[in-house]
Amino acid sequence: MGTDLRSLCSQVADHSHLPTAAIEGDRHIVRYVNPAFSHLLGRKAEDLIGLPFDQVVVQAGTCLSRIEAVHRTRRAETCVVEERTESAHRFLSYAIWPIYRGNGQPKAVMIQVADATEEELARQRTIEMNRELMLGSVRQHELVEEASHERDRLLTLINSMADGVWFTDKEGRVLLANDVARSQAREVGIDPDSLSESSPSSILSQVEMLTSDQKPLDMEPLFRVFQGKAFREVEIAVRNKTTGELFYRRISANPILDSKKQVEAIVVVVRDTTAEKRAEEEKARLEEHLRQAQKMEAMGTLAGGIAHDFNNMLAVILGNSELALDEVRENVGATRNIEQIVKASKRARDLVKQILMYSRKTEPGKTPIKLIPLVKETSKLLKGTLPSTIRIDLKVQTELDTILADPAQMQQIIMNLGTNAAYAMREKGGVLTIEVTDVFVTDDNMPAPDLRPGKYVKLRVRDTGTGMAQEVMDRIFDSFFTTKEAGQGTGMGLAVVYGIAKSHNGAVTVESRPGKGSVFNIFLPCVAAEAWEQQEEEGVLPRGREYILLVDDEESLAEVVSNMLERLGYRVTTALSASQAWKIFEKYQHSLDLVITDQTMPGLTGIELAKRMLNAKKDLPIILFTGYSEAVSPEEAKAAGISEFVMKPFAKREMAETVRRVLDGRNR
Repeated sequence: MGTDLRSLCSQVADHSHLPTAAIEGDRHIVRYVNPAFSHLLGRKAEDLIGLPFDQVVVQAGTCLSRIEAVHRTRRAETCVVEERTESAHRFLSYAIWPIYRGNGQPKAVMIQVADATEEELARQRTIEMNRELMLGSVRQHELVEEASHERDRLLTLINSMADGVWFTDKEGRVLLANDVARSQAREVGIDPDSLSESSPSSILSQVEMLTSDQKPLDMEPLFRVFQGKAFREVEIAVRNKTTGELFYRRISANPILDSKKQVEAIVVVVRDTTAEKRAEEEKARLEEHLRQAQKMEAMGTLAGGIAHDFNNMLAVILGNSELALDEVRENVGATRNIEQIVKASKRARDLVKQILMYSRKTEPGKTPIKLIPLVKETSKLLKGTLPSTIRIDLKVQTELDTILADPAQMQQIIMNLGTNAAYAMREKGGVLTIEVTDVFVTDDNMPAPDLRPGKYVKLRVRDTGTGMAQEVMDRIFDSFFTTKEAGQGTGMGLAVVYGIAKSHNGAVTVESRPGKGSVFNIFLPCVAAEAWEQQEEEGVLPRGREYILLVDDEESLAEVVSNMLERLGYRVTTALSASQAWKIFEKYQHSLDLVITDQTMPGLTGIELAKRMLNAKKDLPIILFTGYSEAVSPEEAKAAGISEFVMKPFAKREMAETVRRVLDGRNR
């Protein structure tokens, strides 16, 4: 503590007859004591300064908790501490208040000590007197009018307490309860005015008594108080049978014995710990969400790394398949088989894009699409993942299915709902029904509060599985909530469905009962625009005779792209590393018309290689392709002087049109 504060304390307290000390910091170090404080403890000031407070004062724990409260609330606190030594027995009253810095932040606390022995002994005598009065009231409760004055005094005393206090006779019938106790009874659905005529068993039958972790509570240990056995701070939960609301309580009970050591009455103290318990549950929930979020972040990072390699492999498969198609056009069977490979490769490409989009939380691209063909296609994919005991029944009852949506996310909705339905039917099998209908929503016919009046496509996914209770339905769209066993789900599937529907200005509703299956309804706004359909363009591919340098460290992919370009008439030189590409560039830069380079390579990246080449030949067009767009964004590529940015894997037509577009742009 600084000398200025020490000086201040000295001016204030050196001549005070009250023992005074100043405590600083989280370790509660003694920074100042006045002579009266030294005299109180019988120790020199220099022996006390610098010590933690709990090494200076006997029974310091109570004071330390009050010091923490002063720091927290910035209000003065008091406490009384009992000290017993071989030579003395006394009660000391501690007054604690904060000392502030210039910026208004607490700097330290000042403590003044007063001898409260007489007052405390008087208080204890009062408590003993009240106890005797209470015993008299219990023994002679039929003479209530004669003892009304004492009863009122006792009520005043217990009504000042923050906990609920009950007094019962030896049979458990309530004789007296403070206001807090009566309020606690009302919370759980018990009429406090009826308790004086009710037995403990009839009272408890009005509520559901549980342990703090919501398991059935064994009442036998608690009822032993009627046999003279006290219990302290038992944590329980009480459910209001009318509302279903759960409250948490901490209960202590002590028997009051007569002169023959027989139970004469019971005093029960009930503390409401509901807020404390819910804060703990919320903390645990947030910690679990944090753990799950960290897992999802790690999965996103892993997905990015896998995507690069997987997209490279897909590029080789897709490229070779399209090259093979050119060779076997006369063989109908082979053509059909290779076309299926091309189709599957493109589907895999879209799946990787979907995974990456979700891991990056990016905004999907929306375009007018027709939902029915997509539902049919996704149903085929889903069927391949289901056991033979589950049958898919597809029902289409509308032709109005044009929506503004991201196709990959629509597939994700169907796959997530289908996977959840399959899990609900895993034991007995069943029928998974997928329906597409249209519905006109009005203010009088509003299936979900988030919708606006208008025309909607309704996607319904129904299963014949185990169904859900209401408390589960209330939470199914929460992130990370799952009823699946550990390792069988993240709790993200339905949260994702809900998020996708909301982002498309739609809504999700659910209907379910235990044992009756579940129905999910997805409402998506119809649009009037013509649907965009993903289809291959017909016609001759654009060709050329320019000289192209192709750079890719994946030899198989470089070979595929080189073959594509050569079949289109271009002259191609292939480099399998950035260093090899640079040597070729230095030798042939004046005759080069175009460079096509991969981004992720050992040594120099594609961006770095492009910058070096552009420094030497500013008008050189460069196409950059990558298997993972997190490695570089289109904006970064454009800023570096890249002409086009292409994601792998790419189809032959996409490559042909991109190359021609870049070369034609250079020639303008």
